[in-house]
Amino acid sequence: MSDDSITPPVSRPGYRALVLAMLLLVYSFNFLDRQVLGILAGPIRADLHLSALQFGALGGIAFALLYATLAVPLAILADKTSRSWVITGSLVVWSGFTALCGLATGFSQLFWCRLGVGVGEAGGVAPSYAFIADSFPPRERARALAIYSLGVPLGLAAGALLGGYIAATVNWRMAFIILGVAGIVLAPIDFAIAANATAMRSRIDADRTVPARLASTLSLGGQAVGYAGGALAHTYFAASLDGALLAHLRYVVPAFFDRVMAYPELPFPLSRKLEVLAPDVFLPGVGVLPNDFIMAVQTNPRFVEALMLGANHEMGREMLWQGLPTDQRGTPLRCFWQRLDGAPDIEPIHQWNALPLGHQPGSAPMTVLLFRGRLLERYRTLTIYAYPMNAADEKGPGANEAGGGMLAARIEHPVLRGHLLADIDYVGFAIDPDLIDGWFFVVEEHMTEPRFGFDERVGNGQNSSNWQDVDWVDIDTPPGAHIALAKLRLAQPAAGWGDPHAATIALAALQRPFRGYWRGQALRMPK
Repeated sequence: MSDDSITPPVSRPGYRALVLAMLLLVYSFNFLDRQVLGILAGPIRADLHLSALQFGALGGIAFALLYATLAVPLAILADKTSRSWVITGSLVVWSGFTALCGLATGFSQLFWCRLGVGVGEAGGVAPSYAFIADSFPPRERARALAIYSLGVPLGLAAGALLGGYIAATVNWRMAFIILGVAGIVLAPIDFAIAANATAMRSRIDADRTVPARLASTLSLGGQAVGYAGGALAHTYFAASLDGALLAHLRYVVPAFFDRVMAYPELPFPLSRKLEVLAPDVFLPGVGVLPNDFIMAVQTNPRFVEALMLGANHEMGREMLWQGLPTDQRGTPLRCFWQRLDGAPDIEPIHQWNALPLGHQPGSAPMTVLLFRGRLLERYRTLTIYAYPMNAADEKGPGANEAGGGMLAARIEHPVLRGHLLADIDYVGFAIDPDLIDGWFFVVEEHMTEPRFGFDERVGNGQNSSNWQDVDWVDIDTPPGAHIALAKLRLAQPAAGWGDPHAATIALAALQRPFRGYWRGQALRMPK
């Protein structure tokens, strides 16, 4: 089997671009060598004393005779052997005969050289089209073929420019020689690309990789089974296991029952798409949630595993359709949630146990806080976390800890976060939903972001000499109005102010970072 018999479009983008550039350059030389004869018609006819009929034969029948008759046989040869080698060999042939045209001393010699040019160029175009089809996926082939077709105008323009310049500077013979030698110099570069393409195809050739993979999973009499010479082989029992396998079948032990071919890892979280395409599927009842609302819900591992199973199945089919070497058993998609810890949401599917959906390894329901309103949109840097509740905690998280504050080691940070519709945010914790009664959930402003202003009036306000207790009513400032210094003096803490300055006013309006907390029991969804 040839190296081109199995050529799925799996080469890397950089390699594909290099291949296309080389094919474009070869195609340009194809038309350059055709064009140069017409450009140099005057000096050639004058030097070789050719009639109009003879020169017409050189440009027409001498080139087209073998070019037309050998195109199909050379294309068949490329299919049966190697397209890249046929293209490279054709480049050497037509470039060599182009150079020989510069040594011709009469009509007959030039006629045979033009025949040789036609032979070489007959093998350049058809294999190049097949090579492009092999190297590029369907969605990129039209663009690649359009770029390849630029070789026609580039070659014609280069032939007219270079041929005329060299002929005017030196003579017409040197023009043929220089252009022909340039094509021959290009050939080793093309051979190097062909070698890389051959190595790449051999690595993904199913006739080689499948038996080798099978051999790597077997052992016979405690010895590994190899693959060589197109057959399974074992060191001691038989040179070839193809005929001896049945006699020793009971000694054959699979080393790995469930090996999966390599597959790409795509870390994109599918929840981001589902939030946009089907928010009611992502969160049933999302449209009836009240405004300015917070509630604790739980994730649905059964739904997540079912969706990820279907998504990976379709991704395997798509990779196979695109020509990627796959057994469709890999798990390229393992992320459903927008995780903050970078952990996957499912284990590789081929490692799943014989359990119902929702009970696979690493799959457990998590507690999720839903926020509907403008709180998180207005304060995007709010810190949200959970803190375990002690039996005697009545004054908030950490009130009974040593020192009267929360311990950093006991803080539970969220593991996922996302946004739904226009005003719904959610934050998830690796906390069992059945145990949320034992947790505080805390929302607080960042300590390093100062905020200035006063409180909104609650009830009759507070009678206090502390600026933190002053509200907007105390300083007689309606919504949207500016603070006046005279009105600030109305507040009780301003008693005894002398001549206040900007720093004094900033200190009065400085607000402490806000912290709010909820007990888990209060956030449970009503039954």
